[in-house]
Amino acid sequence: MTLGFTYDGTTLVGTGKVPVTYTRSGASFTGELAVTYLKKGDDEGKISGTGKLAVKTAKVDGYLVLNVNERGVIWGEGSVSYQINDKIKPTIGVKLSPDGKITLIGKIELTKPIVLFPAKGSERDLIKLNIDFIIPGPFPGLADPMVHLGAGVRFGYGIGPGQIVNTVIEGSFDPFEEDKNAQLSFKSTFEVPGHVGLTGILEAGLGIAVLGGLAAKVHGGLRLEPSFTLKLVASIPITAQYANGDFEFEGRVEMAGGLSLGLAIKFYAHVEALGGGASQDFDWSIKNYTYDAAQQMKLTLAKLGYSTKTGVKWPEFNDIAIEPKSLDPIAMIKRTAESAKAALKG
Repeated sequence: MTLGFTYDGTTLVGTGKVPVTYTRSGASFTGELAVTYLKKGDDEGKISGTGKLAVKTAKVDGYLVLNVNERGVIWGEGSVSYQINDKIKPTIGVKLSPDGKITLIGKIELTKPIVLFPAKGSERDLIKLNIDFIIPGPFPGLADPMVHLGAGVRFGYGIGPGQIVNTVIEGSFDPFEEDKNAQLSFKSTFEVPGHVGLTGILEAGLGIAVLGGLAAKVHGGLRLEPSFTLKLVASIPITAQYANGDFEFEGRVEMAGGLSLGLAIKFYAHVEALGGGASQDFDWSIKNYTYDAAQQMKLTLAKLGYSTKTGVKWPEFNDIAIEPKSLDPIAMIKRTAESAKAALKG
């Protein structure tokens, strides 16, 4: 606590600050009270000040601010947020204006995405080549050393999960006024990520072939998997607002993404028996490098809107837009080269 007084023979001014800290049962209250006392001559002394208090628990987060001036006018605001579960967080607030008007404020946030359908995807080999060189050993035909070389191209795709993200509902109104001044806003986004790409496979290893490979083969070695993947996120952001009897709505269809390059380095092991009738593959990742090969872009395909003032706004050709508006291929090439250089150093 700090207190201070000054007096110039006519005016007495006193100031004080009191910190507030209180903890109990997992709840903490922290804040500060600041008070000023002012007295001029024979006039009556006047008090003004500000009080700030914050409350924090595992699920509750809130604050309160109150002010009073020399004329005794009080105003301030406060709000409390409560995490109901891992997805829903409502906030209730109140605001007191210097003219005495009270405004209630509410907000609901969905803090986690709502999954509408799970992610799906698949991979398939377009090309797969395996060449084994058997080297006659000390026991020819029984158990011979072998060299394995492999190459291939794999196609992969994925879509989802489809989910609703960034959902917030906010509103306010003046309950004790003739004009309630009701306001409400809503925003949310339906989002579906997806990708499509090709992966090359180059592998080389050493192993043992039993009975010329007809009985069993075991080999292991190093595998390189260079890849390029086109990643896209399709989204439909929606916003809606109501204020003073007027309603507005807007929705857009967007796609954002870019091309990514990758390189995976792995140890692999392959075991097969009965001439390939039964086989099992294992791999262990050593290092993965990924970086953007091109400038990330966003494409707006359509816009749809409605307003009580202007009516329906249908999609138009002019709504189609790409960001950034200007693409610099030289900058893209430089960025790719710098990313590749950093990846190799890593």
